[in-house]
Amino acid sequence: MRSIIKKSEAYVCKILANTSNDLCFHNINHTKMVVKATQEVCDKLKVDDEIREIVTIAAWFHDTGYLKDYFNHEEESKIIAQDFLEKEQYAPKKLKEVLNCINATKFGHKPTTLAEQIICDADVYHLACNKYFDWLEKLRIEWEKNLNTCLSDKQWYNNNLEFLQKHSFCTEYGKHVLEKRKQKNIYKNIEKMEGDLTRWRNMI
Repeated sequence: MRSIIKKSEAYVCKILANTSNDLCFHNINHTKMVVKATQEVCDKLKVDDEIREIVTIAAWFHDTGYLKDYFNHEEESKIIAQDFLEKEQYAPKKLKEVLNCINATKFGHKPTTLAEQIICDADVYHLACNKYFDWLEKLRIEWEKNLNTCLSDKQWYNNNLEFLQKHSFCTEYGKHVLEKRKQKNIYKNIEKMEGDLTRWRNMI
């Protein structure tokens, strides 16, 4: 198990080493965070080695497609992962599950297996971390560069508050542990919005 994971890590780190500055969120740092998060969730859920292997490999490859197509990155990520894993003669059944996990990270997708649930929670781990607003700022800059968005602070925090409130974690660990951490960031987000409103009122 460790061999194919290490090979996947080395390959992804190599191809993401020269990521464009326009990808200041979806880069190797985000990928490493997602990989680390999968390990945390797998440990807490006490999953077997095969599920851990599948979600770890999927985590390494899940955003490599951003190098090819920003808007269709999941499909490109699956192509990159499949090409690499087939060359490594990875078992077809497990390969399919890796691709399903990558596909599960699509926005709005409903995971159907435990492996898919794990990577879905890991992919948005930043929602529940102490550096949430640092990650949020990176995402804001990335969207401005790639999607030509131009939102005021109030609009940006309001949009993200709405996302946080609508979002639900998938695994039991996510629902009972990560959700509590996310709630703290929801409160902080509201405080930022109220702070912006206060500054605006003081300018009138």
